Amino acid sequence: MKIVFDKEYKIRALDPVKFEKGEALEKECSNFVEKISSFNEKVNTLVDILDLHANRIDSQKLRVRSRINWLIRSFTHSHYLIVIHMAYFRRLVFG
Repeated sequence: MKIVFDKEYKIRALDPVKFEKGEALEKECSNFVEKISSFNEKVNTLVDILDLHANRIDSQKLRVRSRINWLIRSFTHSHYLIVIHMAYFRRLVFG
């Protein structure tokens, strides 16, 4: 028998096998909690990195969209100028 004090400072008598199993379980639980905490930290780091990349991707999308819109406006404007010049040229040539 193992004599121990509980949390309330009362003397308890425990079977040695059960006491050792309890201590082993306590160590396993402690290791498990450490592993879960480590995993949680790694997941949080991964989420932070993914958020950073998502923000970078979004900013690049906005840059590309604005560039495409600018190209479309430029092309449309140039296209209209070509059409106007062609109409003016036709009027000059064909009267």
